[in-house]
Amino acid sequence: MAMTDKQMMNLLLFGGRCIYNNHYYNVVGHRWRFGDQWKDSFTLQLQNSSAKVEGVFADQCELPPEANHV
Repeated sequence: MAMTDKQMMNLLLFGGRCIYNNHYYNVVGHRWRFGDQWKDSFTLQLQNSSAKVEGVFADQCELPPEANHV
């Protein structure tokens, strides 16, 4: 199930991880503008690595199976 901007912001502010392209990532940054459009985009860091991916949208990510949200 795709994530929302609010869920991604919570991961950025309070910690946690998401799944992007079948790998676990931590959310380490946020931008309000991406290209010519006003839209939230996020910077992800591959878990246990220094590799980063910028310009990821919330709907491209999923919550990990261990996430227990009510």
